[in-house]
Amino acid sequence: MNGADPGDADQEAAYALVIDVAAGHETDVARIAGRLRALLRPPV
Repeated sequence: MNGADPGDADQEAAYALVIDVAAGHETDVARIAGRLRALLRPPV
């Protein structure tokens, strides 16, 4: 996330990611990274 601006990220998706990780529902690092990339990807 270095240099990325999360200001335009989908807030509901970001919240869901944080809750999933904190609750232990999402533990696979590659999947977490993929969800982070998707949040930071500019809309097409």
